[in-house]
Amino acid sequence: MISTIVLASAMQLQVPNIPADAEVIIPQTPHVRATGMELDRQLHSVTYTMTKTEVKVETLTLYKNMSSNGGTATVSLGFTGFRHYGAESVKPTVKWSDKAVAESTRVSTKMPGNSVMMSAMFDVEVKPNATHSLRTTFTIPVGKAGIDREERIVAYDVSPNKKDPNLKDFHFAIKYKPEVVFSPIGTKPDNWGWQVGASGAFIGKENAKFDKRQVFTFRFYPGGF
Repeated sequence: MISTIVLASAMQLQVPNIPADAEVIIPQTPHVRATGMELDRQLHSVTYTMTKTEVKVETLTLYKNMSSNGGTATVSLGFTGFRHYGAESVKPTVKWSDKAVAESTRVSTKMPGNSVMMSAMFDVEVKPNATHSLRTTFTIPVGKAGIDREERIVAYDVSPNKKDPNLKDFHFAIKYKPEVVFSPIGTKPDNWGWQVGASGAFIGKENAKFDKRQVFTFRFYPGGF
């Protein structure tokens, strides 16, 4: 029996700063694949607007094409459903330089521990020596954690960019009304200078270096106990 429990634990998908008992959908930073072009990621801003059950996610990323080449690039939006198959049904909307872009491909992969990874892809046009904005919007459920499932959790995954780990401007804001968050439990990572108040939580950093994966989490007890 003990060996069976150990094996099941080892097969669980592991994500930094995510409790093993959590059920949560974790969006990832957009990735742009642009062959023959050099795109410099200059700004990434993320806003979560929470109700008691859902999170509206809005992101803005600015890319500067540092080359004189243009062409088609592919934007990939990744979602990890940690013990949560709902990641497969997330429907992001994308605007590239304020023009709506249709989803071209979607890939889902089942993972150990009732988890799933989903990627939605969008083809965009990049102009030579131009700056482009990428806006994404989607809705995900508020995650749950704790043995009694009374904790709530939201998370955001900034995966490393090996080619260019530096990000000139990074902001992550979580907005909520006082009746949504009864009591904050904790934020991760600890060393990012989180500011947590009655109506929101915020972190921001200039010249941030993402040479390793950073999963930002906010855990709390909800209002209405």
